[in-house]
Parts: sequence; C-alpha cells; structure tokens
Amino acid sequence: MWLPFTACIAKGKAHKQYEFGNKVGLIATGGQKMIITAIRAFEGHPHDSQTIPP
Repeated sequence: MWLPFTACIAKGKAHKQYEFGNKVGLIATGGQKMIITAIRAFEGHPHDSQTIPP
C-alpha cells in the first residue's frame, strides 16, 4: 500500500516530541544478510498491539 503523505506522530520524548512519517511493518530473513521479504504501510496511528496479530 503506497501512502503519498506523512503524518505527525507524537513520540513523547523530551528531545523530539514529534516525528513525521508513516508506520510500516517489515518481514526480513534472519542471519547476517537480512533481506526484506514483505512490507506493509499502516494508515493512521495504530498502536503496535494492533499491527501484529496475536
């Protein structure tokens, strides 16, 4: 899914309270040469518990 925009993400850190971008999930192979095998972009600001199935 291509998201042609960025979103303001509140990080709550003292030195960097906000960042801009998109939340994505990656699946990569293990080992020394990590190869990305899948990627997914999430719309909005889903909590991490909502981006990974149980």
